[in-house]
Amino acid sequence: MSAAALPVELWLEIFRWGTLSSLTIRLNATSYHPFETTTLTTDDTLRTKLSLVLVCRQWRRLALEFLYEDIWLREMGSLAEQLLQGREGEGVPGYGRWVRRAYLPYANTITDAPRMPPIVEMLHSCQNLQVLTRPGPYHFPRRDDILRFDFPAGDCPSLTSLKRLDWWHHNEAARSGGINFLPDILRAAPNLQYLSLGGEIWLNFLRVAELALPCLTTLRIRRMNILFIQQICRWSMPNLRHIIIDTFVDVAMLEPFWEEFGEQIQTVELGNNLKYYVSDALASILSGCPRLEELYYYIHFTAKPLSLRDKQICLHTVGLHAQTNSAFHPIDSPLYWDHIQEHFAILSQPYFPKLMTISLYGDWTPVFSHHRYHALVQPLLDRGCTVDVRS
Repeated sequence: MSAAALPVELWLEIFRWGTLSSLTIRLNATSYHPFETTTLTTDDTLRTKLSLVLVCRQWRRLALEFLYEDIWLREMGSLAEQLLQGREGEGVPGYGRWVRRAYLPYANTITDAPRMPPIVEMLHSCQNLQVLTRPGPYHFPRRDDILRFDFPAGDCPSLTSLKRLDWWHHNEAARSGGINFLPDILRAAPNLQYLSLGGEIWLNFLRVAELALPCLTTLRIRRMNILFIQQICRWSMPNLRHIIIDTFVDVAMLEPFWEEFGEQIQTVELGNNLKYYVSDALASILSGCPRLEELYYYIHFTAKPLSLRDKQICLHTVGLHAQTNSAFHPIDSPLYWDHIQEHFAILSQPYFPKLMTISLYGDWTPVFSHHRYHALVQPLLDRGCTVDVRS
């Protein structure tokens, strides 16, 4: 059989595998997987997709949907026309039906005139949108190019297909409501499963009514102030199970959150931030989540827990990532091994009677080849734990 005679379904499968990468999988994930969070926004397979549609007419027809599944929403240009109108004269619906992930900077939703931002109409055409990203402060304009949000943004479009929202709060933009206001977005997305949040909100936003997120299972907490934490604590999230915490100035900020949701949390992951090396973050998590089943953290970025009180009767898996940091001791230093030894020693104590698996992520090769490795894991092996090496 010649290549040209292959069934369409097989060509689509080939194109699908040819335009997948670990980054695109992480950017589009709607459920929790250990150590797979990312703040990157670039589609690293875009060049491959562009090459596919330039080969021939048949490939263009088949591969065009892959080219438009990950887009940067802009107000002007041919993209807007294609999303809304499709191919002129062919009776084909707009390309918006192919969009699965959209990247939407605040610069493209300004309200400097009394009209709805054109972006909203584009979002209406993206009926199958699953992931929406509103970028963080590094993507805001310079101080001499201030964004203007002088008028209401209008009603937020329906986002019933949205499963993941990566959101950075912008106080000036939030005043305009709609597509720029987190509560309006959340009300329009009843099937949201994964929510990533960051920013520092003003006091006046605490007057917002409670929100119900019935399908949310994963919450990623990025840098935020105590007011934002208090706002989250007012929400209804009955199926929330997985928490990813990037960084905090003070782990005590999370105490109200643990009081509200700690009983239902099954998984907690700490980010690779050295603030966890100078604070007792693990003890706070373990005391705040009595039903915790899985705990993941970067061992070279995290201090050992100092004040464990109660047994963790549900914890069965601990995942340790080997990513190093520039401020840490070299591997041949006694301090390096003392730090690792302290973490493994605590895990072998009676505080964790149900612990069954230690999963090692990242590059542990220098540790495996060291003569102290056997003594490091033997206490855990003696109590029946499995040391599981992951990629």
